[in-house]
Amino acid sequence: MSLFTYLGSYAVSTADNITFSVTFTIPDNCGFQTSGANGTYCIAIALNSGASLPSTNFVPQTASLLSNRGFFEADFLMPDQKGVKKPKISAVSNVGTEEEEE
Repeated sequence: MSLFTYLGSYAVSTADNITFSVTFTIPDNCGFQTSGANGTYCIAIALNSGASLPSTNFVPQTASLLSNRGFFEADFLMPDQKGVKKPKISAVSNVGTEEEEE
């Protein structure tokens, strides 16, 4: 069972510290949109047209996002339910360059 009605598991990975793959699960009757740029993004989850409640069947999704700043943040925004504000979840990766010792 998911902790949040609109978001199940989520993870961030990168192979090159430039392209970040955000994988997450959302109800099968929901969609998502990404906005933002250069390491700071918002992933907004919403019900599909015609749906009134989120499904309990979660499906995997992936968003490929870019950062060239050595920092990556993706905030998940979910709809309010019954007047209770759901938390904003941040997946943050600080990707600095390692200095070589002489």
